[in-house]
Amino acid sequence: ATGYADSFPQDFEKCIFPADDVQALSTAMLRFINDAEILLQTRVKMRKFYVQNFSLEAFRKKLLSIIDEVRYYEKAAKRG
Repeated sequence: ATGYADSFPQDFEKCIFPADDVQALSTAMLRFINDAEILLQTRVKMRKFYVQNFSLEAFRKKLLSIIDEVRYYEKAAKRG
């Protein structure tokens, strides 16, 4: 969850487990799957995250921003 902690439900730490603990992984997965509230909250937040970062509109905005930046530097270079 590093870098995206705000995308997960408040009690998401219940789903965190040691890397080498298979039983803890299983327990966390079952808790995540069986807890409808955690699942719903995560689904809503992940959808919002997707739309903000990976939708066609987000791509368009990023691309236009890059184009504007390139144009700015081209004009600055011509002025010398």
